[in-house]
Amino acid sequence: MEKPKLTVQDIRYKSGFEYDGKHWRATGEYTYEWQDGRWSREFEISRSGGVRFLEIEDQEDIQRILVFRKENPPAFEKKITTWEATNAPVSIRFRGKNYKFKEFSSAIWDDRRAAAGNEETVKVWDFYSEDGEIFSAELWEEGEVECYVGREVSPNAFKNITAGEQPSRFGAGGLSEVPTGCWMPLIFIAFIGIINIFQCGSSSSSQYEYPTNKGREFTSIVKEFDANDEFTLILRDMDYKSSQHYHKYEYVTDTAGVIVNSETGWYEVTPTFFKQHANHLGLQMVHKNGGTKSFGAAPPGFSQFVGNENYGRWVDNYGAEEWEYNAEYDDLNAVLTDGFSTPVRTVYDNWRNPTSTNYIPQDYNTTFYLISERGAKSNWGMMTDAQRKQALEETTRRRSSGGRYYRTGNRNSRTGIRSGGGGK
Repeated sequence: MEKPKLTVQDIRYKSGFEYDGKHWRATGEYTYEWQDGRWSREFEISRSGGVRFLEIEDQEDIQRILVFRKENPPAFEKKITTWEATNAPVSIRFRGKNYKFKEFSSAIWDDRRAAAGNEETVKVWDFYSEDGEIFSAELWEEGEVECYVGREVSPNAFKNITAGEQPSRFGAGGLSEVPTGCWMPLIFIAFIGIINIFQCGSSSSSQYEYPTNKGREFTSIVKEFDANDEFTLILRDMDYKSSQHYHKYEYVTDTAGVIVNSETGWYEVTPTFFKQHANHLGLQMVHKNGGTKSFGAAPPGFSQFVGNENYGRWVDNYGAEEWEYNAEYDDLNAVLTDGFSTPVRTVYDNWRNPTSTNYIPQDYNTTFYLISERGAKSNWGMMTDAQRKQALEETTRRRSSGGRYYRTGNRNSRTGIRSGGGGK
C-alpha cells in the first residue's frame, strides 16, 4: 500500500521540505507552554543563506501555520523592557510600515533537543499591519529583547516533506499527545484523582510520597477532570526536595448540587514554573466554565462560585458589600479558602475589570494564605525562610546552567494560543 504524503503537521527535527520554491531543513525544535495551558511547537528551518522559524499550531480548534524571520531590534528596543502586560503602545512603525498592537501573552520556552531543565520564560507583544503581517516583540527573562516579522501561510505551501527524528522528550504523536515525561505522573494522578473524588476531600498519597517523573505543569492533571463542564483547580501546596520542585492541587466542583473537593498527589513541575507561581499558593490556577477552560492565577472561586447567584448574593456589611453563600453552600468558602478571606465586591469587580489583567489583590497571595490553618500546615508553610529561599534560588541556578546556551534565536507562538489584548 502506498504511504500517504506527509503534511506540514508531520514535520520534525531534520525533516526536509520545499517552501517558497526553495529546499529547507528543520535544524532546531522548540515548544512553548502558554499561560492559558495550550502548547505550540516551533522549528528553526534553514537553507543556504537563510534561516526562518516555522510555527505550527495544531490543537483542538487551532490550525495555523506561520513563518517568521528574525530582525534586529528597532530603535525603541529599550522601551520594550518597560512595557507591562497590556500597556504597549497602540501602534509602532518598523521599516516604514505601521503595526497596531493586538495582543500580549507569556510562555515557558523549551529546547526539545537539549537536556531537560533548560526552560526560560518569555513575554510577547504582537502588532499587526493592515496587510496581515505580524511584528512580534519578545522580552526574555534575562532582559534580552528579540523581534520577528512574519505572517500566516497555507499548509499547502509545504511540499515534498520527508520524515525527521522524534526528540526523546516528545511522545510519538508530537504535541497532540502528552509529552513522554508525563505518562507516569498522568497515570499516578488519574488513579488518585478517581479515588479522591469518591472520598470527597481525603488525600490518597502520604505527605512524603512523590512521583519520580517530571510532569508538564497543568496539562496532564487537567485532562483527568475534563469530563466535567465546571471545575476549579487550586494550588494547595508546594515543596522542594533534592533540587526537585513539586505542586499539589485541589479540585473543586459542583456535582448535582453537592460540592465535591479532592486533593491530588504531588506533581513535579519545572523550576521555572515553580518560581513563576511561588506567590500563588492558595489561588485557583485553572477553571472551566460551560466547557471552556481558562488558565491563570486568580482568587479561589471567583470564576465559578463568587458572583454566581446560584450560590449566593452580595450583602451590605456596614457600607461594604461582601459575598454571602446560600445556606446549602455555606461551607463553600471554607472549602475554597479555609474561611480566612471573605470575598469583597470591590476586589471582585477589580478582578473582573478587563483593564486589570492578572490583577491579584494583596489578601490573596502566598504570604496571606500561609496565615490560614491549612496554609500554615502545608509543606511550604512548615519550611523555614532559609529553605524557601533555597528552593527559589535553585530555580535560577538551574536555568542559568541551561537555557540561554541552547537558545539561538527561536521565538514564540502566535495568535491562536494567546489571551489578553488591547492597548492604551
